[in-house]
Amino acid sequence: AALEASSRGKIILAPEEVDQLLRMKDSVWDNPAASPFVSRLTPERSEVIALEEVNGLMCKGMCDADFSDEGVIIDFKTTRHHLGKQFARDALYKFGYHFQAAHYCDVFHAERFIFIAVRNFPPYESLVFEMPSHLISQAQLANHDTLERIRWCQAMSDWHTDGWGLTVNLEDMIDA
Repeated sequence: AALEASSRGKIILAPEEVDQLLRMKDSVWDNPAASPFVSRLTPERSEVIALEEVNGLMCKGMCDADFSDEGVIIDFKTTRHHLGKQFARDALYKFGYHFQAAHYCDVFHAERFIFIAVRNFPPYESLVFEMPSHLISQAQLANHDTLERIRWCQAMSDWHTDGWGLTVNLEDMIDA
């Protein structure tokens, strides 16, 4: 009962989970592309929340590592992939991380977005990826368009277009 009471609200890990996390951490620290950033992480740079106006709306973001004073935002990811190519494919096509990168660059006023991806199985290798600036720019256009639509909906106090939830005959729409 005492252990249960003292553990309330805490995350309890089995010894093998602790070992896995330590190996993942060591992989990041040992990676020459990641270590220049992680070696300078401080509480002020870690899990930073920002609130910023973007395209006329207040937007919020929380980044894992804030180096926006150097133009860089870093996000940590775990992956089950063996190859960087597989992670990159999922990042763009499955998860759309370029939209996240664009949003964070807007909110934190950064130009670069870097992922530090760590395999969560042996050999726990870490890989560092930078989102290409042209993909960030393309995603910013889509994000800004979405924010414009949200702003319009707020101004009109209407969150749906005419015919939402109905099957609409296209010919009827032309004659309307």
